[in-house]
Amino acid sequence: MTIVSKIGVGLFLNEALGKADLKDSRLCSAGMNTLAYMRENGDIQLTKAGAFNRKFVVWAVEEFQWPGYTADELYRINRVLNEDDVMPLSYLHALLLSTRLIRHAKGKAVLTKAGSSLLGDYGHLQALMFETFFTRFDFAAQERWPIELAEADTFHFLGVVRNRLHDWIDYPEFTGWCLPVFALQPQRGTAEEDAMFYLVTRFVRPLHWLGLIERDQTELLTPVSMRRLRKTKLFDHFLRIEVIQQRDETLH
Repeated sequence: MTIVSKIGVGLFLNEALGKADLKDSRLCSAGMNTLAYMRENGDIQLTKAGAFNRKFVVWAVEEFQWPGYTADELYRINRVLNEDDVMPLSYLHALLLSTRLIRHAKGKAVLTKAGSSLLGDYGHLQALMFETFFTRFDFAAQERWPIELAEADTFHFLGVVRNRLHDWIDYPEFTGWCLPVFALQPQRGTAEEDAMFYLVTRFVRPLHWLGLIERDQTELLTPVSMRRLRKTKLFDHFLRIEVIQQRDETLH
């Protein structure tokens, strides 16, 4: 089943994909595993701050085996694990609340009817997570120093990925295709640095976690300006973007 996205006219999402199709979507797998855990084990206790408790955090770290956030890597710098120590889990928690697949009640995270009905439907969950990220997710709540760009256009960004990221592209070039760097007012660093930071945190990270963008793993310890990215095969299987033309400007 293909659904029309709220992100923009001409964007369609493929909900018919199954578990095998979405094996590289770490966020979809982690989300489904979390919903299944709640069905089998009941509600998850929350801390006073509203985070998942340590018992569940330890389970999630072992279950997800998320690169950069494995138990071995985390325990090198943490004596105990809290949700804030595991960035993907913190994002997932907020995302599941935003999608209303879970809710908070009386100090616990509770599986909703919507969450229960979605168990096993990986394609629907992938589409719901993607749509929520780019229409109502509170990114600023996850960032210490948020950058907001009025010029940001997710639909345009997706068009750039579809048409130009068949092979490895470095961030400065990708950024120049996505945003009018020359016209941006610097907020934290240079205009280009701000634009790259925005794309990394608000666009590339969600797509990467959803298996739609691949990052060059050999360059992750280098400055962002020296890193590269490209789209995955899943991008074109999951997304369809129809070419549109408005005011003599074609999507690119």
